[in-house]
Amino acid sequence: MSASAAFRYEAVCQALRERIACGALPPGARLPSLRDIAREMQVSLSTATRALETLQDEGLVQVRPQSGAFVRERDMAAAAPEPPALGNFDELRESSSRMAKLMRLSERQVQVTLQLAELSPELLPTERLARVLARQLKRDPGLLAINAPTQGWPALREAMAARLGALDIGVGADAVLITQGATEAVSLALRAVTKPGDKVLIESPVYFGLHQTLATLGLQAVELPCSPVSGWSPEAVEFALQHYGDIRCLVVTPNFQNPTGALMPDEAKRQLIAVAARHGATLIEDDIFGDLHFGRERPRPLKAWDHDDRVIYCASVSKIVSPAFRLGCVASVRHAERLHELKLTAALHSASLPQSVVAELISNGDLDEQCARLRKTLALQMERYVDAVRRWFPRECSFSVPQGGMLLWVKLPPGVDAIDLLKEAIARSITFSPGAVFSASRRFDGYIRLNVGRIWSAEVEAAMQALGGLVAQRAAAQAP
Repeated sequence: MSASAAFRYEAVCQALRERIACGALPPGARLPSLRDIAREMQVSLSTATRALETLQDEGLVQVRPQSGAFVRERDMAAAAPEPPALGNFDELRESSSRMAKLMRLSERQVQVTLQLAELSPELLPTERLARVLARQLKRDPGLLAINAPTQGWPALREAMAARLGALDIGVGADAVLITQGATEAVSLALRAVTKPGDKVLIESPVYFGLHQTLATLGLQAVELPCSPVSGWSPEAVEFALQHYGDIRCLVVTPNFQNPTGALMPDEAKRQLIAVAARHGATLIEDDIFGDLHFGRERPRPLKAWDHDDRVIYCASVSKIVSPAFRLGCVASVRHAERLHELKLTAALHSASLPQSVVAELISNGDLDEQCARLRKTLALQMERYVDAVRRWFPRECSFSVPQGGMLLWVKLPPGVDAIDLLKEAIARSITFSPGAVFSASRRFDGYIRLNVGRIWSAEVEAAMQALGGLVAQRAAAQAP
């Protein structure tokens, strides 16, 4: 099967899996005929057939001779592999186990999953990717037989450098290193400027994966609270650097922070760089959500004001393009050689094919078009989720409406614990990320993070109404 056909049949599989998971195709329902699937999804009969065979192998579908294909009844699907048991929910409060626990949540067949920061498959440019991939292979089949250099595919590094230049980040391709997403980019940056035992200043709350990365590298996390509207205060950062002692670097997401969605004002960005310079600290910027702004202008990265190369810039296209294309970058002139050396310790080469595809997406404008579409869609999505919280959650809930990204951070009524709430929500086939996973402290036990990248539907609407009802019940139980 060609690479293009492989993309298409997997897209068909995913679309049908989504319909089964959300109940649009309930147990026992008959699937559309192969011809109808092929016509609706604009694929060949052979591709539709391969997709159906895959769903059979997964135990989701049963083919009955002369009758067609049907979604397996629950008792008939009993032989299918069961997702890992969730066990003790309080493990989500422990930094050493929360990542594994959240991943187990994502593996379960849940009707409405709102816990991970990801887009619904239909928002991703899978057909466009397939076309570009087919062109690449037709033009140069040898891409299947070669690796990219450790630093990354040259055309992609050039394209990334040009893209950064448009954001007022003046680095050449030789200062850009391609990574497997933003997580590896941040990890490499940390390894470049720290050693085990060093202190690292981080936002609080913050993306749960950063805590895991710091622990793996033997680094001490120093949490500094950030505003859910404007992120870190430069004055608070200065105080922390003065009083915590020997903090080697700071990790910050100034544009649509995870989980709060906060956007740091431009003046605060300038001041933050000045504060770091006064204390000789390195800034590691994670700009993974910067392209997903709802306003007319993209917020400038912190590094746009960096005149002495104090900021190591990290970003990714994975959430915008496809989770199957886990590609990001880390950019720094000062640390370029060290970053390359560290990358070599993990892999001598990197995958050429996905990098060549993304390079073309950037150079021909497809990536900019995808970002423009996503910004409009996510702005509308955010409105719908915010409206749902206002309608169905208790008035004691509070939140700030982000100006970009795909995350909504909600404070629950006093006394309502998000992990206890999650237990009840999962029983109703709804998931979200509880606030406890975003800090090593217990300050955010009464918060939840919702992913608005899940396309709004009748199922999501019903789930939000049910979740609001659960919050109200728990709030009422806390009342005197």
